[in-house]
Amino acid sequence: MTPLDIKKQTFTRKWKGVDPQQVDSFLEKVAREFEELARQNFQLQERLKTAEERVQHFLLIEKTLQETLPSTSQAI
Repeated sequence: MTPLDIKKQTFTRKWKGVDPQQVDSFLEKVAREFEELARQNFQLQERLKTAEERVQHFLLIEKTLQETLPSTSQAI
């Protein structure tokens, strides 16, 4: 479901039904909040991707150091 799906949602009218303006207002509010959450989710996914890339970089550095340290201690 997308914010646009929420905005385009329609309801059938019945006798003594709900106020259409209240429904429209509520759907607009839900759509705005949904859109904000989707934006935040995207930003967090991007931050996670960056953090994972940095972790991989540091793991590679750690591996290189672990492989290098034994040979340097033998040379001393």
